Amino acid sequence: MINWIRREDKRNTVVTAVASAENTTQYIFAMHLNFDSLVDAMSVEVDAIQRCDQSLPTPYRRYARLWTQADYENSVKISKAAKSKKSLTGAIESAYLAAEQRDDIESPDEITSAEKLPELGMQVHSEYTLYAHFMYLNRKRP
Repeated sequence: MINWIRREDKRNTVVTAVASAENTTQYIFAMHLNFDSLVDAMSVEVDAIQRCDQSLPTPYRRYARLWTQADYENSVKISKAAKSKKSLTGAIESAYLAAEQRDDIESPDEITSAEKLPELGMQVHSEYTLYAHFMYLNRKRP
């Protein structure tokens, strides 16, 4: 978790990473964070709105790999709906319903209202980070 930038907003920015290691020697081949520090979030958001990126199916979006503000708001809405049931059976049903509401049912990403997007740079969707990690490992193969 990353520290707060403003006292008024005490939500955390949660980032994850994927790593590959060799079992015997425990040598780490690579580790990649789901964060891109080189991207200007404001210009991406403006361009995504101009392109109507959010109205397109995810595979056709220009910025599909990045967490946009619209992605964040949609994820928060889905996670709030999923947390409404208190019993174990209700929680399981809610988790399945929330997964069905995501654009990609197999996507592990879920941001709640207790989390926020980074102030600088942009967060990358986990499945894109994983795919890039595998591409990197493939290029390093002898």
